[in-house]
Amino acid sequence: MKVHLRTASASDLDEILAIEQACFEINRRSSRRSLANSLNSPMQQIWVATVKPEESDQMLAGVMILHHHVHTLRIYSLAVSDTFRGLGIGSKLLKQAHQLAVERRYDQLSLEADQSDERLVAWYESHGYQITDTLENYYAADQHAVRMKQNLNPDKALGQRNNQNTVNLIVTDNPSDIQLKIDKAQIISTQEYLTDPRFLNIPYARVFNLCPSYKYQSAGYYVSLLAEARSHRSIPSVSTIQDFQSRSIMRSMTDEMDEQIQKAFAGFDGKEATINLYFGHSIDKRFNELANRLYRMFPTPMLTVDFVHVRDKWMVDKISPLSLKKIDQGMMPLIQELAVSFFNRKRFDQARMRNYAYDIAVLHDPDEVEPPSSPETLKRLCKIAEQMNIYMELITRNDLDRLSEFDALFIRTTTNVNHYTYQFSRKAYAEGLVVIDDPWSILRCANKVYLAERLSQEQIPTPQTWIIDGSWVKGDRLAELPLPLIIKQPDSAFSKGVVKVTTHAELKRTVQDLLKKSDLLLAQVFMPTAFDWRIGILDRKPLFACQYHMAEGHWQIVNWESKNKDDLWGAYKTFDLDDVPPVVVRTALKAANLIGDGLYGVDIKQIEDEAFVIEINDNPNIDLGIEDQVLKNELYRRLIQSFITRIKVARDISRLRL
Repeated sequence: MKVHLRTASASDLDEILAIEQACFEINRRSSRRSLANSLNSPMQQIWVATVKPEESDQMLAGVMILHHHVHTLRIYSLAVSDTFRGLGIGSKLLKQAHQLAVERRYDQLSLEADQSDERLVAWYESHGYQITDTLENYYAADQHAVRMKQNLNPDKALGQRNNQNTVNLIVTDNPSDIQLKIDKAQIISTQEYLTDPRFLNIPYARVFNLCPSYKYQSAGYYVSLLAEARSHRSIPSVSTIQDFQSRSIMRSMTDEMDEQIQKAFAGFDGKEATINLYFGHSIDKRFNELANRLYRMFPTPMLTVDFVHVRDKWMVDKISPLSLKKIDQGMMPLIQELAVSFFNRKRFDQARMRNYAYDIAVLHDPDEVEPPSSPETLKRLCKIAEQMNIYMELITRNDLDRLSEFDALFIRTTTNVNHYTYQFSRKAYAEGLVVIDDPWSILRCANKVYLAERLSQEQIPTPQTWIIDGSWVKGDRLAELPLPLIIKQPDSAFSKGVVKVTTHAELKRTVQDLLKKSDLLLAQVFMPTAFDWRIGILDRKPLFACQYHMAEGHWQIVNWESKNKDDLWGAYKTFDLDDVPPVVVRTALKAANLIGDGLYGVDIKQIEDEAFVIEINDNPNIDLGIEDQVLKNELYRRLIQSFITRIKVARDISRLRL
């Protein structure tokens, strides 16, 4: 019989499930939901083998599920129907995986096999796989597995990842002029970088442009321009070069530093001053804080900044690159020390960064009382990111000027429109970074009036809702509303700005008070339930499901008036998505998809067989031991993988535009 291989479609789901059930023990099978997700996921693929027996229709004979990672193609599972064993179907599927991995330039293939099944392990070994790890209790208690890999890159030892992606290059007109010895960076000429194919084909590199001039169409300008075309990280970037060459842009940006500039020059005599910046530092320690801020605003290895004193204040007059030829040779030992310190930072340390493909900034507020993710959660997130070859750095509101250093921004502090979090989101998006939460998600989720209108238009069930303005008070229409009611400020969040009223007198008083802050309010019928469902959504797919119970003796999940910290929050329970009522998941997905394809938390009240949307939240809570209780570390891996996919898509689009 002839065997035909193809990618699976939704119509194959029943047959795929049947083969899974026939070939694997119950604790090793994929569920129908999991298989459906694999069919739809951009990071997974299902291949099937079909045969056509005589006088019979085409039949599914084998299934292979693949997971695409940064450097590895993982064979998640491979199964062949008992009826069709002995036809070489398993070998054909393995060959297909190998061909796909080669075409997509993966470094290796990886799979897991039952350690006790010696015949299976030997079969994989006959196809070029080698055991690299033992995975204890992988399937269940005392059911161990082995990890097996096939190396596709002969220049690297099995199991090692590509460390080309973190090459640090210092580019200058004449390398012999640089009397610096930096182990973690390669010094090359401008001509080499612009014309040598070796540097054209490096997949990931940091290019520190030390050319003496960045003028338009100069060699220094083209180093930064071509670095961006090659998806290398250039310091300075072309946009930074444009910024400090435009006096108006430079002035508007440095105006934000006025207080810091005046403080640095307090007591300084004269009308003019010049500060040289060496890798973000000044030789004069009085100006170190200012130098660091200027470097973050205009990331460039070495700069000269001219200041003038006009109308009783100091201001930046000019910013230009600092040529190595103009540096006093007696200062070179100190500059050598600053350069070594600079490249020893974790972000530029090749030894520690050998596997970092992308850089993600995580915006957090160390002083926030109830952040969306605890410090312990962020620590776990960063640890798993490192395991996935991603550099993740926690930044704060003081790091707005550093966004251009990163590939993506993940906001993990409570967002609002009139807030620095929205400024971060807007700037990151404008600079081409992948952003979660993106600006439009913050705008849409932050306003409950917008959500009410949008949900109503799409006929998604919500509690009965009224939009209230001042005319309701003047016309005494409030008396017509049923009680009890929930009154919400449009920008209410996290159970704040939300009031429950039980009498019409209380309703009128509350509305009059809240209308002083907003021209519109939201009124909703109170739906008492023991808990709210919180469905986490990522990339238009469900991620987690929790029940948030009401706080002790309170009608909300958070009781901000509680004097006992232990009673602030209600209890919680996390569920496998397969165990959540389908109507709840469907309603949450439909609601979140109105906002975008980011990360959302949809709050649902379930009354018998109906699901009512209460809120759609950007920036949902994700904490250790709560939202991750079912998926564990896999939840964080999915978050990080979403960033990886988005960054790759964004870069592909950029290349198409070029």
